[in-house]
Amino acid sequence: MIAHYESREAMPLGHVLSSLADGFGITVDELVGKRPIKSSSKTDSSRRILRRLQQMEKLPMREKREVLSIIDTYLERNRLLQRTG
Repeated sequence: MIAHYESREAMPLGHVLSSLADGFGITVDELVGKRPIKSSSKTDSSRRILRRLQQMEKLPMREKREVLSIIDTYLERNRLLQRTG
């Protein structure tokens, strides 16, 4: 999924950006780089996650897609649980 965003074949849906930002404890503007990330204890955890994502960028494309697929699955599951909730 992210490969499509990186190649600009597609843009992430709003609920995906919102879920990612919520998971990182930051705003969508901070997630997409429009605003700097404000420092807080929650963003310290988010920065660790962001560092992992940066490391993930160095993986071969196939492995990167597999990891992103797993992340997408958990995000979608959480979104569905919240809807039924």
